[in-house]
Amino acid sequence: MNLKSAIFTVFLALFASATYAQCSANAQFQVTDSTVQFYDSSYAANGYRVEWSFGDGNSSTALNPSHTYASNATYTPCLFIEDTVNSCSDTMCWSIYIQGSTASNCDASFTYTIDSLNMSASSYPVFFNHNSDTTLGFLWTFGDGGTSNAPYPTHTYSAAGTYTTCLTIFTGYDSLNLPIVCDTFCTTVTVGGGTSGCNPTMSYTIDSTNSNRYNFSGSNPPTGGYATWEIYEASSTTNYSGVSATHTFTGSGSISVYYTVYRADSSSCGYTGDTFNLTGVNCQASYYLGVDTNNLYNLYIINNSTGTTSATNYSWSFGDGSTSTVQYPTHQYSTFGLYNLCLTISDSAAGCSSTYCDSIGLDSNGNLLKRDGFGITVVDEKDLLSTVDIDLINELSIYPNPSNGSFTIKLNLRASEEISIKAINSLGQEVLARELSGLSGANEYSIDMTAQVNGIYFLNVRAGEQSKNIKLYINE
Repeated sequence: MNLKSAIFTVFLALFASATYAQCSANAQFQVTDSTVQFYDSSYAANGYRVEWSFGDGNSSTALNPSHTYASNATYTPCLFIEDTVNSCSDTMCWSIYIQGSTASNCDASFTYTIDSLNMSASSYPVFFNHNSDTTLGFLWTFGDGGTSNAPYPTHTYSAAGTYTTCLTIFTGYDSLNLPIVCDTFCTTVTVGGGTSGCNPTMSYTIDSTNSNRYNFSGSNPPTGGYATWEIYEASSTTNYSGVSATHTFTGSGSISVYYTVYRADSSSCGYTGDTFNLTGVNCQASYYLGVDTNNLYNLYIINNSTGTTSATNYSWSFGDGSTSTVQYPTHQYSTFGLYNLCLTISDSAAGCSSTYCDSIGLDSNGNLLKRDGFGITVVDEKDLLSTVDIDLINELSIYPNPSNGSFTIKLNLRASEEISIKAINSLGQEVLARELSGLSGANEYSIDMTAQVNGIYFLNVRAGEQSKNIKLYINE
């Protein structure tokens, strides 16, 4: 309800001259912009005549007249009634402020929120809010004897129950020093008992594929009511409706989340909230090198980036002026040399961005030669470590892993076959090559790589035309 639809009874600035007690002038009115609809609610023992004076030089003898004022101002309309049979009469006058469509906002309608975080059996704090101009005057009556002149008061009820709370807004004072009312509004406020759903709770979970995506869930609002979420991150605010919400944060630092429930009449009846710190988006670009044992002049770039999703974008810079936005590109270098290969991953929805660069290359005097340069092939680490169509190798494992460089390879073969074991470091260099005999069934081979530095190694075990790859960690 606002000024344009408020119907209320004004008893202010009353100066009645009652000749007989049988007559009592009284009125109600409804204001819509500059137009006022007057309603006679007087009392007289017999039929009586009425006369309205609108305070701007105009008058009417209609029982319930409507009058439009010419400008925004304060007027003093009066109602005169006369009962000629009983020789009684009475007059009622009051001050009324006509706001019009351009004046300050006078809207006494309000909402309230029960502070469920600080509520107890004998203390029910309630915060009141409205949309009116704060330069106007305010009078709150809370239904328990308490009052306030503050624009946005917090009132604490000492007992559970339902209270009729009213807000009256006035624009100033008339010549009798009485407030000039421009709007009033009343509603019931229920605290304590009978507030099922008005003591909300909330919880959240973090998405397993995106550490900055949170799934919020709240308790059910009162019957017929609804719920909203307010999420504050840095200087931005995001709002959601419903008992659940999913939000993806874009940065790190302190964030606040509030869950509010409302009754069926749209009055808020309780809220809860939480504040916590985000550590930032869990997203890291990364790759390492592997040697193509079937083609000595090709390098594999094994993409092991973390925190990626189906919406992640990839950008490769090959260091020779060429680029690609394909997730798993291939690229041919025209000459030998050292190139700075960079991978950038980004996801605007998750607020993710990360870049990783490393130097790769082959020269004509190295272990890997190619008359017309060399090529690279980018592959997914998951595909590289998977087993497909392996006929001879039934089982492959290494232990301990991680190790100090001394470990055992456990190999189970379906048939006897010569075994080739190679280890490649993170720079793509071959650091171990062994040729061994394998027997059908279980085989174990002790390997010593304690001379190698700590890091990740790519172990390739081949039996005949079949091979399997496994990652080895050395950490002394």
